[in-house]
Amino acid sequence: MKVQTEMISGEKVYWAGMPNPKVIFHSDDWTAIPFTLIWTGFFVFGKQMLWVSGEELRVLADRTYLWRYGEFRF
Repeated sequence: MKVQTEMISGEKVYWAGMPNPKVIFHSDDWTAIPFTLIWTGFFVFGKQMLWVSGEELRVLADRTYLWRYGEFRF
């Protein structure tokens, strides 16, 4: 293999080849994909509401100030 010339002594190749092209989704994807879509939806909705209300720059400035000076409290 071409990789062996670049490996450090003691390193081993555990797998070499190509993944199965027939497998598109895995069992973990059934929870990850819906969670990602919901999370993205909340983010887009929130940004849209801030943009429509004109508060986006004020919120950004507040967050920058609070994070920079350590006054960010829950």
